[in-house]
Amino acid sequence: MEMNFDEDHLYSFYMSGKAWDETTEYSSPQGEGRSAASVKIRDLHLRMKQRFLYLFDYGDQHEFGVQLEATNPAAPKGRYPKIVERQGKSPKQYPDWE
Repeated sequence: MEMNFDEDHLYSFYMSGKAWDETTEYSSPQGEGRSAASVKIRDLHLRMKQRFLYLFDYGDQHEFGVQLEATNPAAPKGRYPKIVERQGKSPKQYPDWE
């Protein structure tokens, strides 16, 4: 099951794992601070198994935990990053509120 979120919302990655931590934030190009679009994950010097937070849509504040599982400099060409594991159902961006 893929997540089908609209891509027209602001987002940020927080390397500390704590939302709104401006000192470790990489944000969407329209946001303030360091741009997530201008940095490659290999340049972040992450440790293996390191966790960080992905916050999507500042209003609805969807939070996703991300963990570096492996690196492979010789990986075949393809679409990256790839989801290697999921837990539970993917959330809906706009749930049906009843």
